[in-house]
Amino acid sequence: MSKEASHEDGIRRLYSPEFEELAREALETERDTVIALRNDESINDEVLRRIQHDIDLAEARLQGRK
Repeated sequence: MSKEASHEDGIRRLYSPEFEELAREALETERDTVIALRNDESINDEVLRRIQHDIDLAEARLQGRK
């Protein structure tokens, strides 16, 4: 096994499946919360889009670990 492959396996195993599931649930809750804040007019569409972008990036990082 190459040094690079070993490093990638270590990264994939950095978090337990339980942690990854909790992280996904937290991101889903965060997404629901910011949508509710926008619907309540506590934040505007621009702020919503910026936060959603950050959530999308975090979700993509989690999916990259599979």
